[in-house]
Formats: sequence, structure tokens, C-alpha cells
Amino acid sequence: MNGRTALNETETETGTGRAELLEGLLTAVCGVLEITWVAALQQKSRELGRFMAV
Repeated sequence: MNGRTALNETETETGTGRAELLEGLLTAVCGVLEITWVAALQQKSRELGRFMAV
């Protein structure tokens, strides 16, 4: 095996690691956005409930 082949394998592994890291980060950001959206929706629902009760 020559040095270039080994380098290519390392580059591929690094690229895969970066993709997995990016995927994890994107999943975390989407999770936070979803939680924020649900909380806002629940707040609006409570406000609407108070409005309808009056």
C-alpha cells in the first residue's frame, strides 16, 4: 500500500466523521426548534382558552 492510498482512506474516514458530526448537530438544532415551537403553540393554546372562557 502506498502513502497516497493510506491518505485517501484517512480523508474518507475524516469526511465520514464530519458528516456524522454535522448530522448530530443538525438533529440537535431541529430538536431545540421543535421544543420551542411546541412550547409556543401550547402558550397560544392557553391564551386562546382564556379568551374563549371570557
